[in-house]
Amino acid sequence: TVKHRFVEDGTHVTTGEPIIELSNPQLHMDAINREAQLLDQQNNLRNTRLAMDQQTTRLKDELLNLDKDLKRLERDALVDERLVKDSLLARNTFMSNKENLHYMREKRKLVAANVRSDSLFRMSQVGSITNNLALIDQNLKFLRENLQNLVVKAPIDGQLSGLSVEIGQTKQRGERIAQIDVLESFKVRARIPEHYVSRVSAGLQGTLTHAGKEHAI
Repeated sequence: TVKHRFVEDGTHVTTGEPIIELSNPQLHMDAINREAQLLDQQNNLRNTRLAMDQQTTRLKDELLNLDKDLKRLERDALVDERLVKDSLLARNTFMSNKENLHYMREKRKLVAANVRSDSLFRMSQVGSITNNLALIDQNLKFLRENLQNLVVKAPIDGQLSGLSVEIGQTKQRGERIAQIDVLESFKVRARIPEHYVSRVSAGLQGTLTHAGKEHAI
């Protein structure tokens, strides 16, 4: 439906100048719904990436804490060995500390393996998430451009002719709205006998006579 008319018939227009604005409630509603879906997908992907970042940080922090605890336990183990030899430390306590050290070393191996697995998983997922986010951005851009296309603009400079639209008038897809005549140049149409059609091709030079003068075309 014609919502606004910016210029009158016969006006000289420039490239990109608005001619009329159309209204399409169904298109707007579809675009709003689709945009909401895309933004929801976008938020989900960003939340997934954020959760992955937090998981990576948590694992690295856990590994750092384990390394710190292991260094302390290994220092304590050296002291325990001297103490137990001098009978200054109960054998049971010595064995318990030794088992705890072994446990922490195994736990450190497990966490280090998790860090490596997380790194590999992250490498494979981040690329996919980035590509999906870029695709969503493209779709959002397309939606917005599609709505902007409801404002019909002049594709070239020239004089507007044949514009016969009224506010509230309904236009169908592909229906003619107007034409723009380029006054600085001419478009030549010629009827070619069937016998010569096969001999005509793009780039072929020709001449025409206009106002008593011969012109190359």
